Amino acid sequence: MQVNRVLYYFKRSLSQSPNKTIIKAKTIISLLIRDKIAELKGRLLPSYASDDVLPLGELFSYFEPLNVDEHRQFIEILTPFLRRTMRHEFDLLGSDWTKIHYGMRANGVHGVKFSPRTGPDDKSKLNNWISNKVVRSNRQESKQIRALICNDYCPIDWHSDFKSGYRWSERTFAKKLQYGHKLGVDIKIPWELGRLQHFPQLALGAVSGGIDGEFKPDELKREFRNQLLDFVAANPPGFGVNWCCAMDVAIRGANIAIAYDLFISNNFEFDRKFKSIVKRSLYEHANHILNNLEWHPDLRGNHYLADICGLL
Repeated sequence: MQVNRVLYYFKRSLSQSPNKTIIKAKTIISLLIRDKIAELKGRLLPSYASDDVLPLGELFSYFEPLNVDEHRQFIEILTPFLRRTMRHEFDLLGSDWTKIHYGMRANGVHGVKFSPRTGPDDKSKLNNWISNKVVRSNRQESKQIRALICNDYCPIDWHSDFKSGYRWSERTFAKKLQYGHKLGVDIKIPWELGRLQHFPQLALGAVSGGIDGEFKPDELKREFRNQLLDFVAANPPGFGVNWCCAMDVAIRGANIAIAYDLFISNNFEFDRKFKSIVKRSLYEHANHILNNLEWHPDLRGNHYLADICGLL
């Protein structure tokens, strides 16, 4: 793969003027050096942001309280999706509804099937096992975040293509992560899940009164809190499959902000520690996008537009 990349750049250089080739070469080299420094720093020091770099005060709230009657027809449409979400079942890119968890058995894609490594059955040991999978510099913080999750919560495996069963390592620096190198494996499965596009649905379900006879508003709020803590603990900034593409980071950041704001603007309250983690995570998302804008002098497409929208 690296040889093909070098050949690609060599052929491109032949079609450009020497000055333009030199400028592009300098840019590529500087980015490679920057990324290598970021990786080394992330392996020696926690990649989670420290509190002293975070903005002071509370997050802004932009939404007005939801008028449930005006949105009744849309909320009723959401009900079957909310039932699935509460059971950690997702239908992503034609997967059909599938419950996602560690150690799950994949159906395989055209005969391609990977066997997962199963963790311990005991919940407390499972949480410790999951946190130990992240890079060493982030393990302590990951464990502290995971300790805030409710005991009856079942963790989601955010790093797998659950159709084929293939998993990407949580310890791999995102810029070095390989994909497209194995038949039957689709990296867009964890990317799609990692966008957290179901978070605003959980918030809308909670602020509209929950699901009659099944889930109360506070249960939907608790699920949102547990899932976000689960994701943040399992996905330290800059490492793993869910920090590869700035567009996906931008979409996820927007969904976290929208869902959180829906709760806050409709008088739901969260504990101080969780609010601090939300603010820090949004800062980490914005910082990652700013440092990885998908911009090119000759082309600015849908990825760059998503980056900017996510920052807004």
